[in-house]
Amino acid sequence: MPTDLLAAAARDGHTHLPGTLLAALLTGRGLPAGRMISESLAAGAIVGTPEGWLALSRLARAEEEIGAAVGDLRAGGRLQIIDGYQPRPSPAADDADRRATAEPGGSAPVNSGSTTETAGADRVVIADADRLDVLAFAAALRAVPPDAAVIITGDSAMPPPSGPGRPYLDLLAALPPPPPGPAVAEGPIGRLLAAVRVGELPPVDDPTRQVVVVHAADGVQAARRARQLVDDSIPRVFGLSPAEVAVVSPIRRGPAGASALGSAGLPVCPPAEALSRRWPAVVAVLPPEACGILSRPVVYALFSRATTHLSVVHAAGPTLARAVRTVTARPRRTRLPELLSTRVGAGTGTEM
Repeated sequence: MPTDLLAAAARDGHTHLPGTLLAALLTGRGLPAGRMISESLAAGAIVGTPEGWLALSRLARAEEEIGAAVGDLRAGGRLQIIDGYQPRPSPAADDADRRATAEPGGSAPVNSGSTTETAGADRVVIADADRLDVLAFAAALRAVPPDAAVIITGDSAMPPPSGPGRPYLDLLAALPPPPPGPAVAEGPIGRLLAAVRVGELPPVDDPTRQVVVVHAADGVQAARRARQLVDDSIPRVFGLSPAEVAVVSPIRRGPAGASALGSAGLPVCPPAEALSRRWPAVVAVLPPEACGILSRPVVYALFSRATTHLSVVHAAGPTLARAVRTVTARPRRTRLPELLSTRVGAGTGTEM
């Protein structure tokens, strides 16, 4: 039972829970908390810390592994972190990154979900690190050859990973601030992303039509507006093919959710998959049903999928601006910042 509760916490993004909280949850179910926790600890299913935190063994090991690896990289001056929006010109560039392999003595990119072979590389790039949970982040560091330099790139404005932990954000919080990353792309899309990143949603007045806001009264009208944009407006104005246009929605349910839009034949990318790619043109559909889950990271993520044109089908009313201004990502309980601050305290590397 303690493992079930910890697994549920992991699904919510946490990697550790205070022992007192876990005991209270067990007691609240009428279970013998002390005995059950002791038995799980003895079996090695969960682990404890001197500070009284409890975690599933595999998550605790991953955090320990990240802390040790980052400490070694820092001590050797082999770690560089680049934080910020890193635009890619097309989906083909994303595909090229995923297909890339390392040449001996060269640089090996490691993307989330990538199995790139890094043996022999003298520099490893861990790209899109904001999307890696603790298990994936540990695996990426495990693939780094001895003495290789590591460049970690990510965007702290993106939502946390779908799995447990938030190692990239923990890394940024525990180490000295990295130098500014690539500037957000110039132009209307870049200016909009820069504003959303700091909690602002400015009015859009773009004569070039690179960013367009289309208002809709409800989800049904939002779906109709999205269809018009995909079938007519975007191909006609920008000369883009259907393969270069994606429709994204933060939810699956409702008349303008991803499921209904996909069933209507629109080129919909499911919410989780949308974070792994960018397209020349994106239609971001924000129906009323999405109001409960909108946040600054979610809005930033959807808008940042576009490289050339962004249409925002806006049916979320004042909730959209309020979400960008005040709603940040839900906090996650992790122990990694403490481990990192301990491990990197003796580091001598200055390349950040």
